[in-house]
Amino acid sequence: MWEENQTRMQSVCLQCHNENMLDEFYTAADLATEAVNDWVEESNSIIAPLREHDLLSPAPFDEPIDYLFFELWHHWGRTAKFGFWMQGPDYAQWHGAYELLSDLAELRELVELKLEEAGLGD
Repeated sequence: MWEENQTRMQSVCLQCHNENMLDEFYTAADLATEAVNDWVEESNSIIAPLREHDLLSPAPFDEPIDYLFFELWHHWGRTAKFGFWMQGPDYAQWHGAYELLSDLAELRELVELKLEEAGLGD
């Protein structure tokens, strides 16, 4: 299904742009999307020890780390991807990638703190 959507979108792009521009754009946007997906995977790895040691409450969104983890990928990750695909550099960078990386740093700190409080820190 996504392939059909991509083909339809590319046919719209080709109304104004040539094939080379289109290939370069899609290659760059795909690479940027993969970078965001890698950061999201990193966030999953960061939070994994809390899940493994049952240090997160089972209720959704009842502690700050839940919001941070969700916002990292769902809001900032999507915003960055939107910026890449719609050629909006402010959304790609400052309202997307920067915030995502900032949340990753905060997530690392919160996870370390929770692990230390549980006697599992380094």
